[in-house]
Amino acid sequence: MAIEIDPDLLAQLRQLSKAERRKVGAAIESVRTNWGQPHRHTGAGIRRLGADLHECRVGLQSRLLFQTIGTSLYFHFMGSHDKVQKFLRAHA
Repeated sequence: MAIEIDPDLLAQLRQLSKAERRKVGAAIESVRTNWGQPHRHTGAGIRRLGADLHECRVGLQSRLLFQTIGTSLYFHFMGSHDKVQKFLRAHA
């Protein structure tokens, strides 16, 4: 499955340290590897938030929001639980 990253999220990721970027990369790779195997979603930290919107954990404090678009996983946003909730309310 192909990975696409929103330009705003990409700009945010470029501001992170190398260690933090590695964690994000590992989370994205975990989603790509485990996607389509629902019994493995929980272990990979994947959770469904809406019709076609999901989140995955990046450590204890951060979450990545993504959805499937065609044959791609499109990552939209990264933030804390509270920031994710704000994002969801603003885009509902």
